Amino acid sequence: MAFILVFKHFFFSITVLAALVLTGCFTSGNYLYVEGKGDIALVSFSIDRRINHEKDSSAHDGPALLTTKESKEAFWDFHIQSINEMYKQFRDKFSEVFPGTNLVLHETVSNNEKYQQLSEHKPKIILGKDVSLGWSQINPDGLNWVSGFGKEKLDSLCSIFNVNLVMSVECKARWKVDTTYRVPSGFAMEEVNLGHIVLDASVYLHEKGKGMVWSRNYRKLEAKDRVRLEWSSGEPPQMDKRDFPAQLQSAFKKIFPELIEDVNRGKAAMQQQQTQEL
Repeated sequence: MAFILVFKHFFFSITVLAALVLTGCFTSGNYLYVEGKGDIALVSFSIDRRINHEKDSSAHDGPALLTTKESKEAFWDFHIQSINEMYKQFRDKFSEVFPGTNLVLHETVSNNEKYQQLSEHKPKIILGKDVSLGWSQINPDGLNWVSGFGKEKLDSLCSIFNVNLVMSVECKARWKVDTTYRVPSGFAMEEVNLGHIVLDASVYLHEKGKGMVWSRNYRKLEAKDRVRLEWSSGEPPQMDKRDFPAQLQSAFKKIFPELIEDVNRGKAAMQQQQTQEL
């Protein structure tokens, strides 16, 4: 009997967890509340460079090994432009999302030697490929990838910047096909695919001495406009990398109303808790 009760409790917990994840509402920590806790250092802001078609699970590590150095660097130009512009979006909106809280200056973080040493990416090469944590992350100029789960490292970063809170943001994007139709092209019919970027963004908040105090995965943030996808027979439709910056900014914009809602919810919960303690 006890086993059945335990199994039922376990099954219910898994069901609830699955529902939260599928609806994009999975959170960790009680609530998002940062008022009165001082400045926040944004120590990591990244996007997974594997921006693929939603049904394409291949790694897309980049250009072929025999490609020139210039071509290899150019391959990631629009990824880098995208994350720099998304990072600027987040910093520009920060005071609106978190009123009364300041964000440590980008230059203060990026120019700090201890930060650079502590967060420097250390490749782990196996069979010619980097398999270390963060290997696929692309970062804004001056920042490195830092896991939102590394308590010891994040505590050290709190000490380096003399703050109680540090934040990291990780993004993962894919594109999907919305519409497919055929149009005349010479003596044949040409297939036309229109699609858009879908973005998942995870935000992690770490408090010195306590660890991760809040996190949320904002799922299925969709770009507003549809763009034409490149297509060839037998291959999934491809998005032109030149469309990445505008598409990703459009999708990332959707995170701010949800973040503001989480902040307001956290403030209401804190006020209720303070009222109960009186």
